[in-house]
Amino acid sequence: DKNYIVLGKELAKSLGVSFNDEVVMILPTQVQTPFGNLPLTEKFLVKGFLHSGIYEYDSNLCFIAYDVATKIFYDSITKQLNAVKCWGIKVDNEKFLYEVVSYLKTNLPPLTKILTWIELNYNFFTALKLEKIMMIIIVSLIIIVACFMIISNLLLKGLQKSKDIGILLAIGVNKKDVIKIFFLQGIIITLLGILFGSILGFTFGWLIKQYQFVKLPKGVYFIDKIPVYFSLPDIIVTLSITIIVGFLASLYPSYKISQFDPVDIIRYG
Repeated sequence: DKNYIVLGKELAKSLGVSFNDEVVMILPTQVQTPFGNLPLTEKFLVKGFLHSGIYEYDSNLCFIAYDVATKIFYDSITKQLNAVKCWGIKVDNEKFLYEVVSYLKTNLPPLTKILTWIELNYNFFTALKLEKIMMIIIVSLIIIVACFMIISNLLLKGLQKSKDIGILLAIGVNKKDVIKIFFLQGIIITLLGILFGSILGFTFGWLIKQYQFVKLPKGVYFIDKIPVYFSLPDIIVTLSITIIVGFLASLYPSYKISQFDPVDIIRYG
């Protein structure tokens, strides 16, 4: 019977192996010969390729049947089975991850080492947290810059329309109405910015998710493509903060414009 093997996509590419090709595996088990102890070899037929999107896995892993591994990894010299070094357990729901870990620690021998996928990829998740913090800082700076743009835009409009504002105030228009006019302009600028920014962001994100045209250098990053996931809570929080900050940024210039002295504006305006 043929032994079948599934190779990581990048591993197969580096070996120059195609589907149904035969590969030879050098085993850690040894056999006694007149020339000393020599490693055993086993032939496998390639029946599939693994593409997980994680370069480290795709370039290093291969899979064979457990019964085949039990047979070929038995060391006749040490009389030990070298096949199974660890077991992997997939949890249907990640919410129960630590319950499963607790159960295993209770029921397995004390020296058994149990690691979660988070602990195995600790450096990766630490980097992700750092990147998320940096993204929050960058987005905050962008929002702050946008606020200053709104303030400067409204103040500039107020200066350009100072004569008209002076006439309106002189004929008895309430200062609150002037505040409302410029505050409304600030709100419109904020909402238009959010609308066009959201459309561009969602469109670009959807295109990346759908067509994966942004590729990451293999071997440099942990993954070879950018995963895109739209998180509704994050979107709502970001938009809400942007709207609130935009409204607050519109208040200051609106109030300052309403404080113009109509007499001075008409006289010197």
